[in-house]
Amino acid sequence: MTYGKVLAGVAAIALLTACSDDAADSSGDAPQNSDVAVLTGEANDTTNDDGGGAKPARLHVVEEYCIEYEHSGAMQSGTSKECIREWGMEQTRWENTTISMGAFSQTQNQRSITQGKTIVTFDAQTNQGTKMDNPYYDSFAQAAESDPKQFADQMIAAMGFSPNGETKEIAGETCNVLASGMGTMCMTEDGLTLETDIAGMVKKATKIDRSNGGADADYVVPENITFTEVPDLGSIMQGNMPQAEQ
Repeated sequence: MTYGKVLAGVAAIALLTACSDDAADSSGDAPQNSDVAVLTGEANDTTNDDGGGAKPARLHVVEEYCIEYEHSGAMQSGTSKECIREWGMEQTRWENTTISMGAFSQTQNQRSITQGKTIVTFDAQTNQGTKMDNPYYDSFAQAAESDPKQFADQMIAAMGFSPNGETKEIAGETCNVLASGMGTMCMTEDGLTLETDIAGMVKKATKIDRSNGGADADYVVPENITFTEVPDLGSIMQGNMPQAEQ
């Protein structure tokens, strides 16, 4: 889990690990789509203004990166990849994992793209997806405005994770181990998650690239995806149901 995920409103590390939207294809590279369109949603102009203008919103202390992971352990195997840019305001993830429980086995080939508060997730095999607004975005972004690292540390502590004094070397970087009753996670000083081990489900970094947050094409979706609008909690309480759209 990264600081950006915490600030995006993730409330359970176990759910994040088991149902992650992060992913890479089995080769470890981002899948290429020739038929793409710019993501429709609330894109935020977060270009860093070096000319003395307003500071860009920040959901992460690192401006951009890409991390590839291997998934192993209880009930899962496969790979994933996640990238962020514009200080976490834009995020893209790939997942190619297999979930196994006894005789049951299911392979997931999912993508997730986040632009500001808008989150799009779709299955690259079925061309079905969902689109929703993160109801926590505004309040979390405001709370993190002055110090995103401090706010994320407070959120992690609230979920029961605390440093246990151990460190690890993973994919060429050093991370600090945090433990809770759910399991452990290993994070760098600037908030990159290199490993999670929750209920025996392990997600471990195999490659870290701090030089860029991926290509522009990684932040767009295919035109042929059929989306279901997922309302936020307030809309659900008012009785609004998801509607499919092209």
